[in-house]
This record gives sequence, structure tokens and C-alpha cells, in this order.
Amino acid sequence: EPTGNLDKNTAEQVMQVMLRLNKEYGTSLVVVTHDMSLASKMDVIYTIEDGRLIPK
Repeated sequence: EPTGNLDKNTAEQVMQVMLRLNKEYGTSLVVVTHDMSLASKMDVIYTIEDGRLIPK
């Protein structure tokens, strides 16, 4: 979880930088999080259910 130990404002700033770099340079991000609002900002989302990756 890339922002798990950060305060809310700093976490948002970090994610904005990561998303901007993703768009500007065409890089891939693999983000593991329990925060579904953060996950909703990703292009592709998978969850783990009963030990299996499930595309959402």
C-alpha cells in the first residue's frame, strides 16, 4: 500500500504524482491496497477472492 502510513493530504499528493507519471510516460503501476476509492482510479482492477484473482 503505497500511501498506507501517510496522512490523507500527502497520500493524495503521492498518488497524483504516480498517476501523472503513469500517463506522461506510459509506465505501469501495480498498486496493492484495501482502499477501493484509490483502486477506482486505476484502469484495471483485480480483487482476491478465495485465493483467486478476479477482474472487476
